[in-house]
Amino acid sequence: MRNIKFEKKEFTPHLLRINYHLFRRKQFLKGAGFTIIEMLVTLSIITLLTTMVLVYSRQSERATNLIRDSDKLMYELRRAQNLAMLTLQPTATTSGGSANPICGWGIYFNKSGLSQEPQTQYILFSDFCNIGNPRNYDPGEEFEVVNLLKGVEIFKSNVDAIVFVPPEPTVVFSNFEEDDEETDSAFIRIRLSDATNKPYYKIRVTQAGQISKILKNNVEH
Repeated sequence: MRNIKFEKKEFTPHLLRINYHLFRRKQFLKGAGFTIIEMLVTLSIITLLTTMVLVYSRQSERATNLIRDSDKLMYELRRAQNLAMLTLQPTATTSGGSANPICGWGIYFNKSGLSQEPQTQYILFSDFCNIGNPRNYDPGEEFEVVNLLKGVEIFKSNVDAIVFVPPEPTVVFSNFEEDDEETDSAFIRIRLSDATNKPYYKIRVTQAGQISKILKNNVEH
């Protein structure tokens, strides 16, 4: 029987270095594959969270705009009311330079236009005694045009204008239309433009001059 001799292989420092580098490269490639998967998962989570934050931020901004505009409308109504009480000598100068007596201050909502499409602005006006119809808005009586914020609209009102007549002041509803819910008060409904079936704000003005805001849950009431 032949004796088989196994040759003993000696590992030189050069071979050891090669084996070491090959081992490190293999381990690196394994680690690199795992790192790529981790990066993809992390990026997916970051993208999802960013999208959620942006959507929430946009919805929150729109809701804030609605609250701000409803408060702004109440402020402008009180502003007209206060201007009427401060009108001791009812005179004003029009753009033509002539002086006109002021019979009141009011807010114009363009009720007839609301039947066609919602409005995105309203007008604070000084009711001149010798121009057009008294206790109502006429072109040329604009004191300030108030634009609503983006995405907010006035979609219903039962008056064309609310006029405060000095000195008390007396409240006059121009082109008043009775409503199933309101028989002796004026109202203005304001909402988000793409939220027809969602809550809205109802601004209410009584003949005694009380101004209030109510959050309503649907469009019908």
